[in-house]
Amino acid sequence: MTKQYIYRVVEVKYNDVVWMSQGFCSTKEKAYKCIEAQADYYKKQGCVVEDYKGHKWDSVAVKECGKESWMCVEKVITITYERGYKKVFGFITYEIV
Repeated sequence: MTKQYIYRVVEVKYNDVVWMSQGFCSTKEKAYKCIEAQADYYKKQGCVVEDYKGHKWDSVAVKECGKESWMCVEKVITITYERGYKKVFGFITYEIV
């Protein structure tokens, strides 16, 4: 049986997930499209959007259902505000068991 996965778009600040999309994406391509939609929104707000330039994979703290766990996030884009504040968007991959 082949492994199946779903993806959830997240915002990472420092080493914590501070925002998660309410829904899941069925493919990695759809997760990238959701991130592109976030990028378009922030571009309209006057922010600078660029590809993430660090190590793509990182373990971050995630709080779900009142519990904290560490999950691996694939970081995709960095958003920089006029004042220099940065945020990173990426996605978490969940394996369906």
